[in-house]
Amino acid sequence: MNQKSSYLPSPKIIRWSNNVFLSFRGEDVRKTFVDHLYVALQLKGINTFKDDEKLEKGKSISPDLVRAIEETRIALIIFSKNYADSTWCLDELTKIMECNKQKGQIVLPEFYDVDPSTVRKQKHSYGEAFGKHEGRFKVQKWRAALEEAANLSGWDLPNTADAHEAKVINKIVKDIMARLGGQRHASNAENLVGMESHMNKLYKMLGVESGGVRFLGILRMSGVGKTTLARVIYENIRSQFEGASFLHEVRDRSSKHGLERLQEILLSEILVVKNLRINYSFEGFNMQKQRLRYKKVLLVLDEVDHTDQLDALAGECEWFGPGSREFAVLGSFLYGRSLAEWKSEVERLKQIPNDEILKKLESAVIGIKVLMEKSLITILNGRITMHQLIQEMGWHIVRREVSYDPRIYSRLWNCEDISPVLERNLGTEKIERMSLHLTTEEQVNASHTAFVQMARLRFLKFRNAYVCQGPDFLPDELRWLDWHGYPSKSLPISFPGKQLVRSLKYLKLGHSQKLIRTPDFSGTPNLERLVLEECTSLVEFKFSVGDLGKLVLLNLANCRNLKTLPKSFRLEKLEILILSGCSKLKTFPEIDGKMHSLSELYLGATAISELPASIENLSGVSVINLSYCKHLESLPSSIFRLKYMKTLDVSGCSKLENLPDDLGLLVGLEELHCTHTAIQKIPSSMTLLKNLKHLALRGCNALGSQNLSGLSSLIMLDVSDCNISDGSILCDLGFLQSLGELNLDGNNFSNIPAASISRLTLLKVLALADCRRLESFRELPPSIEELFADECTSLMSIDQLTKYPMLCEVSLTKCHQLVENKGHASMLDSLLKHMLKCMQGSHKKFDRFGMFVSGVEIPEWFTYKNWGTDRISVGLPKNWYTPTFTGFAICVVFDMITSHFIISPKHLKMFQGPVMKFTFTSHDGARSGVRFLLGRIGSEKPLGLDNTFLGYLPIRSVRTGYLCGDRYNRVSDWIQLDFGTLL
Repeated sequence: MNQKSSYLPSPKIIRWSNNVFLSFRGEDVRKTFVDHLYVALQLKGINTFKDDEKLEKGKSISPDLVRAIEETRIALIIFSKNYADSTWCLDELTKIMECNKQKGQIVLPEFYDVDPSTVRKQKHSYGEAFGKHEGRFKVQKWRAALEEAANLSGWDLPNTADAHEAKVINKIVKDIMARLGGQRHASNAENLVGMESHMNKLYKMLGVESGGVRFLGILRMSGVGKTTLARVIYENIRSQFEGASFLHEVRDRSSKHGLERLQEILLSEILVVKNLRINYSFEGFNMQKQRLRYKKVLLVLDEVDHTDQLDALAGECEWFGPGSREFAVLGSFLYGRSLAEWKSEVERLKQIPNDEILKKLESAVIGIKVLMEKSLITILNGRITMHQLIQEMGWHIVRREVSYDPRIYSRLWNCEDISPVLERNLGTEKIERMSLHLTTEEQVNASHTAFVQMARLRFLKFRNAYVCQGPDFLPDELRWLDWHGYPSKSLPISFPGKQLVRSLKYLKLGHSQKLIRTPDFSGTPNLERLVLEECTSLVEFKFSVGDLGKLVLLNLANCRNLKTLPKSFRLEKLEILILSGCSKLKTFPEIDGKMHSLSELYLGATAISELPASIENLSGVSVINLSYCKHLESLPSSIFRLKYMKTLDVSGCSKLENLPDDLGLLVGLEELHCTHTAIQKIPSSMTLLKNLKHLALRGCNALGSQNLSGLSSLIMLDVSDCNISDGSILCDLGFLQSLGELNLDGNNFSNIPAASISRLTLLKVLALADCRRLESFRELPPSIEELFADECTSLMSIDQLTKYPMLCEVSLTKCHQLVENKGHASMLDSLLKHMLKCMQGSHKKFDRFGMFVSGVEIPEWFTYKNWGTDRISVGLPKNWYTPTFTGFAICVVFDMITSHFIISPKHLKMFQGPVMKFTFTSHDGARSGVRFLLGRIGSEKPLGLDNTFLGYLPIRSVRTGYLCGDRYNRVSDWIQLDFGTLL
């Protein structure tokens, strides 16, 4: 790094269109270093301008490029050997240095394969280049620009991170994120007058530079800057983490959309993936535990008011990797009150907002910019989301203006107000907006003429409201129509919808069971998102050339009767195309010209038998999902020219027999899923996939002596049911030194070579279920945390497991030889005590453990025992809770386990396990409880009789409240514990 810095203060507020402008010599680095750098910046959400290849053909830079430079906050210059050969690059550089002086633009040089002094003094290749440029009138400007840029602080690649390009790129991205974060939220920090001491205190408590995992809570009076404080701190430190998420208004959004939606957002933001689907919260927190446990994560939960929210979004320290930080902005008006008061106040605020704060908000003339600065509204992807306080203020104003007569409210949002209006035709022209969003599906009675008198209705939204008949009339003023499960085949004939169609950007007709064909899209030129999922009667989707030119998302998932798409199409703006579950769709259209924007293509469970060669025109695609395309027989070789592809899924393609030899060309591929295919041979070029992180080959019998040693970045490997015997690829495992999770279920070996597996120093999860010849665990890496060896019927001993200090989860059901071993009970007791002792050690990063075994052995040292059917009750002794009490040791013997299967995208495998419920009764009779997954079992088969769970559950996992200060201040009131399975 050189000494001089280019960070100059800007004399005025400048609106920057781009975060980063990349200046580089295309012939030198476009397809190598710059390509990887650009992807890394995009993955972090950094808006980066990278000029198209064809632009360099001109003699001078275009006005558009000049504008791009002027409107970019940071210019990143990649100096390569031939940079100075290009007068185009030199003109770019001159303009950049001009913006550095005049606009305070940050300039960061990166010296790729050239020494800074060569650039500064124009020696060697740069001197030769200027020998060709002599005589041009710009030469002196170019020389001055090179000298100035080379004196700035930047990166000298050969002397940075041992010249590892991936590490240098990581450093560059972190630096840029830090600079952007400081600039972006400086204005917010200025608004935190008098809050400096609180910020400093929080920084100290967070201890970002230290290890471990820390959870914090922020508790102050509502409406006075908690969210803004959290947001400023978040933006200032987020660049120091591998993933980050700020979840706004957890209270409101969880009640409206469910905790599962918040889990989807959290994981999508941290893992940088799109269209993540979580069906239930158990699936979500297991996915968090599996996917985030190796990541240093920053998580902020805004406006938390219930422990269920914390349990679902940040339940355990072990869910997150070392160095992770999570802090929650807590509902403040409930501090110090009883549980009954908490419930009462939360319910009251659903109807009546805090008057004092509302008066302050109403009395102020507040503009959009101020509201954003105060984190009271957020504008993201063209949508505005508001703070609960703003929404409550609006409700309050509506009620106050017209007393309490819902018929003349301008806005209706409560089911109690809406139902009589719809059922008895009580609507008036005063009503402008109606939103009926129910948490569960309910029948709503509505007259077919319910909307006739609502001439000024502009907004209509129905969710989970089952209406048995469609309306005869809809107002022409309607501009927003969102009716989930619309009951008729078509909109009313009398409804022209001019206001609706003219500016329509989002059309969602999902689950419209009677929709047969799509409408004429020529009248919707601004349509950006079209959702037609689960339209099970839809047969044909068509549009004309020129239609849908602005479409970004097209979702036709599970339109199971869809047979026809246009023979070819070109939607240049389209980013996501979903056709999964269109089981009668046999042909995928030709791609007529480049579609650079498409990043995700989902074709799973269609009847497609082949992809067109023109698939290569999807040049920007990163995800192609072809899972369970049971008629797919081959992949076109052109698919391997998609250099940005990161995920390819052909799982369940039962007729797919080969992967092309060109597989190794997908150098950016990170995930390859080939579970349950008919693949006969793995191409040797697969070892060239240096960035591959997840590889699933379950049920593939083609491995043989396949060499996987070149896959140096591999984190997760599934080679279950691959008929692997002793030796073979097991000897190569030691070369996969990044491996964290390994699935060897259902194979035919008797042992894993110790010299191989002991080298996997990062391995945390090992699955060995149904390895029926496995006799013992000779050697495992000391990093092992989870071991699943169910149905290992030859397994004789587990004494070796007491050597591993990190082991926290073990499953050994249906290990018949082990149960018959006379020392079985003693081995289990020793292992349980070992795990308990290790958990109490200072080096442990988790605070719970569990073990499933066959048999009905209950260790003698369990003090409290009881028998029951699906639940038991235990009276807690007087003064049972003391400051040193940490948790409960549990032993549960099941006659027949009722298991819930845990299926999550990209999991190592499918697990099962019983869901349990703790319910506590206090002195005053108040009851509260928490549900949780007791543990995971490695076998996917029914378990049958006589299985035992042994484990430890910390008190924090079953707490009834989460408060700052003494978080257990109500635990001492508990007098009875009920513990049972959740069927």
